[in-house]
Amino acid sequence: MNINLDSRSSSMLSFEFAGIFNVRFLSLVFSMCLLLGVSSPLLGQSFCDPSFAPTGLSATYTPGSGVLLSWDAVPGSVGARLRVFLPTGGVNNKNIVGTEPAMFFVPEAALLEGSYLWQVAAACTLMPSLSITPFSAFSSFVVSLPTSTCPTTVAHVDGNVYPVVTIGSTCWMEENLDVTHYNNGDLIPTGLSNAAWESATTGARAVYDNDASYRSEYGQFYNWYAVNDARGLCPTGWSVATAAQWDDMASMFGGLSGAAGDLKTTGTLELGTGLWYAPNTAATNLSEYSAKPAGYRRNIGEYGFLGFSGIWWVACQGTATRSCGRRVYHDSNAVNVDLFLKVYGFSVRCTKD
Repeated sequence: MNINLDSRSSSMLSFEFAGIFNVRFLSLVFSMCLLLGVSSPLLGQSFCDPSFAPTGLSATYTPGSGVLLSWDAVPGSVGARLRVFLPTGGVNNKNIVGTEPAMFFVPEAALLEGSYLWQVAAACTLMPSLSITPFSAFSSFVVSLPTSTCPTTVAHVDGNVYPVVTIGSTCWMEENLDVTHYNNGDLIPTGLSNAAWESATTGARAVYDNDASYRSEYGQFYNWYAVNDARGLCPTGWSVATAAQWDDMASMFGGLSGAAGDLKTTGTLELGTGLWYAPNTAATNLSEYSAKPAGYRRNIGEYGFLGFSGIWWVACQGTATRSCGRRVYHDSNAVNVDLFLKVYGFSVRCTKD
């Protein structure tokens, strides 16, 4: 597992001052700087000096939570670059955009047990050409992880064995469900025509494009009626992941607006390195959830979005005709929260009760 320290994009507004400044212009500059939160030499604020490295590095590790890396803010800086040396010998980098950044939090789920070294440099400009200070002196911290109570694998009555990953305090299947029977042994119907799929009011399953070769990589799709069937899709002692569990997982990796990258598998189809179409925004799989772009079966029975998105049913109340899902895209770092018609076919992940 790596600490994925990925880049976040941002834009920056710069001002160029020339000529003779009068009182009215100084007032305008002052107002604009207050409004936009930028520094101005006219206000007596310091410019970022690219020749001085950051100082005052400190790391606070809280078991069960994560480690807070902090340093003395460099006046006038507009970003920072972290360099973290892992216990395995690898190196990861994180670019931070913001006004005079002075801290970064790494959730425990992203940490390995062992000793770390880290340093930080400040960015004085983000516009080409970049102006970066030297890296600071090294600082260190040690992580001692609690013993996981999750099993390493879980088996279903079908005989399938799924790897298990610990994310926070929850045990998650690391792969999409791929079962042909309910947990009591009853067969889940499949092979439905588009018309039959659209009109279904009981559980059904499907494989993308009705091509069984997709099962090993992406699992199967299930309509909501199968997900909600009392006979159970998940192994004994496991259940379909809840909205609260999804939200807890997302909160560990930047929240719903910024967690998708840390859930998605890495690489792109274009480069031959992964399953997602480019750009596979911010993908790191830091969480080890290993989200894959399985696509889905639409309410009218057609298949789509293989390589572009992954969608999972979520255990929730929903409405008479719709229920909850979580979706991630190839070109976004957000985890989308949606209500879908119950006849859609989506992927399923189970969590330990």
